[in-house]
Amino acid sequence: MKPNKLFNLLQSLTIKEFKELEAYVKSPFLIKRRTDLPAFYQALKPFYPFTKIEAVTKEFLFEEVYSEQDFNGKKFRSLLSDFVKIIENYLLFLENEVDRFEKDKRLVAIYGKRNVYDEFTKGKKKLITSLEAAPYRDANFYFNKYRLESDFYFHPKTQNRKEVNSLLEGIKDFESFFVLERAKLGLDLKNMEKLYNITHDFNLEDFSNTNPKNNLIYILFKKAFSLIDKQEKSIYLELYNLYKNEIKNLSKENQLVFFSILQNFASQQLRINEKEYLPLIIKLYTLALENEVLLNNGKIHVSIFINIIILNLKAEKYIWVEQTIEKYKDSIGGQEPKLTLKLANAFLRFQKENYFEVIKSLKQVKLQNIINHLRLRSLIIRTYFNIFLFDKNYFASLENESLSFEKYLSRNKEITSQRKIANLNFSKIIRKISKVLNEEKWNSDIKSTILSELNQTNLLAYKSWLIEQVTNL
Repeated sequence: MKPNKLFNLLQSLTIKEFKELEAYVKSPFLIKRRTDLPAFYQALKPFYPFTKIEAVTKEFLFEEVYSEQDFNGKKFRSLLSDFVKIIENYLLFLENEVDRFEKDKRLVAIYGKRNVYDEFTKGKKKLITSLEAAPYRDANFYFNKYRLESDFYFHPKTQNRKEVNSLLEGIKDFESFFVLERAKLGLDLKNMEKLYNITHDFNLEDFSNTNPKNNLIYILFKKAFSLIDKQEKSIYLELYNLYKNEIKNLSKENQLVFFSILQNFASQQLRINEKEYLPLIIKLYTLALENEVLLNNGKIHVSIFINIIILNLKAEKYIWVEQTIEKYKDSIGGQEPKLTLKLANAFLRFQKENYFEVIKSLKQVKLQNIINHLRLRSLIIRTYFNIFLFDKNYFASLENESLSFEKYLSRNKEITSQRKIANLNFSKIIRKISKVLNEEKWNSDIKSTILSELNQTNLLAYKSWLIEQVTNL
């Protein structure tokens, strides 16, 4: 079978969730509607975590569920569609179990619709109390409060009593929500301006008369706007320190928002001044790991994990990297956690100059994640280059890997143009250097020419590594 909604949903489930799904499909309420659901689950069970779905066929699944019937496409599609709906309802159930506030909010809304007014009123007061007890005063806080006040005010029984306080509170909460949400959207607009050299008629201070007083989120947004606008290290440090000190008072969503702002700025500056910004971005990632900002449902994204490994290896923190690989080996998200671990360990071996072990460990490894696949291919090329420096017999292997990489880059339509150009430039330059060395034509003039070319090329992957290699030749 080909990737589809069913397998995308199944792949998103943890081992624990997938096991609990079995009990969910066996519930009497569901079996009453469709008796074939448990059998379909059992047919799918051996294929978890569904990384090789090409091995699953419609005919096999149909036969496992309806053993004495000939394959019926319409019947199978109906079963498939209903099972997808079951998984979606299961995910909603899980979300409700995790987010108690959302569950109670829906229940209060049901009380209101069914005119159970006393429970509706009690539930509204209880929810507002729980909101006020939380440390967050972000857009979600004000939106939830606004909806509770608004729903209460517009209930027929409330209006009969001419209750005005909820209306006034609702207006105030809506204004605060609007200002904070507008700031978040405006920040993305500001980022687009810097990336694509365009301008928009947006001013953060518009509606300043409705700004929530001394609101932490708004203060952070102001700092972030200033950072993007002025691009100064001092502002970065101010924002980082505020973020670090207040991280426990931010919702998970806002922890990620402001982490991304800091990480994007530090990454951009890292390309210009690695020595100054490498310790800063490592501190940021360490803070995010310590506070589980980068974990989503207990999993860390493969690209983020590899990025953390690469940055700490640049800082020669080998023991920390080994400990981190061990600590997060069961927490890597996506469809290929084992291959991602292989890549992480290969980077560690490369940094320790165990080049033949890198080639051996990455032989025939293919990663679906494009960024990590590019990292893997370029790591193999860099490894062969370092082996070639000691043994010219590896020139052919280096050249073949380089040409194969360039072919892959030119054919792949999912890679962004900037990333494609940067990697193509990397491959072509490394091939050019190795060819001159192989022909024994290397001299100080060629070295100066190539160093000048490297410094002047803006879009170039592994630029600092290339400059270091050429400088040492």
